[in-house]
Amino acid sequence: MPRKKDEILVPVGKKIKKVRTEKKIAYEHLANETGLSIDYLKKIETGKVTPPVGTLLQIARALRIDSGFLLKERTSTLKDRIKAYTKRTDNYAYTTLTPGAENKHLKAFRVTVEAMRDHEGVG
Repeated sequence: MPRKKDEILVPVGKKIKKVRTEKKIAYEHLANETGLSIDYLKKIETGKVTPPVGTLLQIARALRIDSGFLLKERTSTLKDRIKAYTKRTDNYAYTTLTPGAENKHLKAFRVTVEAMRDHEGVG
């Protein structure tokens, strides 16, 4: 099941808020450093808006943190959603081509039969 937009954005906002509060940086200071409004920064921290990568880079620079710290969580979340499963037998392997469909009725598979091997079929 696809995740709601908020489930993906909130971790980035939580990270920003955590760093900002740990460094005791006020919204006013962060707004001045980034050129973003206080209201927009609050919406980012609560996951109500989708900040573009450029905005995240500005915020990371203003907070004096590595931008990868903010971007990494989004990437791993997407990777979790795209996982596929591989099953190996003695003579062939198959991989689902329908990520996240482990409980669905219809799935697409890629079957790989090793060269020069007999097999009983896939079934």
